[in-house]
Amino acid sequence: MEFSVTCSNQCIAKPKPLYICTQHLSPKAGYGSRCHSQSNTAGHGNALHALRSRFSDPTNVLQSWDPTLVNPCTWFHVTCDSNSHVIRLELYRNEISGKIPKELGKLKNLISMDLYDNKFEGEIPKSLNKLKSLRFLRLNNNKLTGSIPRGLTKLSNLKVFDVSNNDLCGTIPVEGPFATFPMERYHFYTCLS
Repeated sequence: MEFSVTCSNQCIAKPKPLYICTQHLSPKAGYGSRCHSQSNTAGHGNALHALRSRFSDPTNVLQSWDPTLVNPCTWFHVTCDSNSHVIRLELYRNEISGKIPKELGKLKNLISMDLYDNKFEGEIPKSLNKLKSLRFLRLNNNKLTGSIPRGLTKLSNLKVFDVSNNDLCGTIPVEGPFATFPMERYHFYTCLS
């Protein structure tokens, strides 16, 4: 018995989104080939590459973040689930500087983001309010400015939020999960109330 796998040109010719062609040998469905889009994984890679391209990385911890490797699950400091969704981003204590890009809001399955003890500056992106699965957000000990985005109060799964030792201003939200966060998470602000 011989099998051949063929894919139409539309599967192979387009680099984005990446398509994987697989042999389909189900007795009920017959024989053939099938294409699976990996655009979700590519989207995660694009969001993380935006992060890398905007950072100064003096200790070279992001060297494995190669944009030609579409699947970011192979990159250091990134953890994925069994469906290749990015669920953890751990870049703490690496002297990384730059602004946190809004593209991180595209990591819809992210559970934990640890960017503490670096030199991040600028505002906390409002797009982080799209991270509905987020449980842990640690941005402490950076140089962040502006206010805490109100949209973060809608992250009902958020259990840990630490932005202490930054230069944030404005009022501290008390709605949603923020109602239970201890005040020491907000220490050393220049003008938070």
